[in-house]
Amino acid sequence: MTAVNLRTLVIREQSPELTPDPIRLVNFLSCCPELKVFHYVGLPHEPPPPKELSLIRTAHLPHLHTLVLRSTCAVRAILSHIHTPELTELYLEHTNMEFELHHSAAYTPEQEEGSIDDVTGDFSQSPSSDQATGMGMRSLIRRSKPPLEVLEMDYADMRTKDFLWCFDNLETLQEFRIVASDMSDKVVAMLAPFRADGGGLDSGEEWPGAENESEPLRVRLPKLSALELWNCQRLSGDAVVHALGARVRYTDNVSDRNVYSKLSDVAVINCANFLPRHVLSLSPVLGPRLRTMG
Repeated sequence: MTAVNLRTLVIREQSPELTPDPIRLVNFLSCCPELKVFHYVGLPHEPPPPKELSLIRTAHLPHLHTLVLRSTCAVRAILSHIHTPELTELYLEHTNMEFELHHSAAYTPEQEEGSIDDVTGDFSQSPSSDQATGMGMRSLIRRSKPPLEVLEMDYADMRTKDFLWCFDNLETLQEFRIVASDMSDKVVAMLAPFRADGGGLDSGEEWPGAENESEPLRVRLPKLSALELWNCQRLSGDAVVHALGARVRYTDNVSDRNVYSKLSDVAVINCANFLPRHVLSLSPVLGPRLRTMG
């Protein structure tokens, strides 16, 4: 195919009798260099392994700024084969699969960085798709270094170590929304400030002020201003209070806004372990910035 002059493209898989082909999809996208918005709604069954990996090429989408992937088992195959240096909004929706994905790694080179299973032992109802999503995110970010500003994960998950890798590499992210995630307290703890040597503070310790040079601290997702946690039933309220309270107390007192942004909007909604006492603990710190009802 020659180049197709499309700015917006929506593809919806309709027939459960047809198996989607990620290679054909990515190769088609490579013919759409002017694409700015792409929505792909798939079906929750896994495509077979590729007959020849060399047939898939990287689709260069220099103008793409919004990407939506929904209800597909091919998240890793797609994210691992697109180049999106201007991507600002990424929406992963209903990509958790409770069954095992047998072929997601077949679309990428073996022994990619991070391919070894997570060893944290965190609970997950979708470990196979968690790994596929996380590996796809690593590949996309490593290749494109996109100036991502919005990341929304609705019934989409990653392994703990993939969350950590992404949080360490998404320096422009402003809005993070996650719905119905199995992520553990280890993930929300990553949002708290941490010492330059990599160590954290125990929950009972007081965090130093932002200008205290004797205790150099860092904050992941330095531009984060909006955080929404919806229906995250594995998180404990104590972990949320400690991580967000510490972050807000620290970033609110930073004098240079070019370094860290304030959290201006925080929503913790329908998280079973986030109790009234946790609301009372966070309210003095966040004030009207905290929402606990949709």
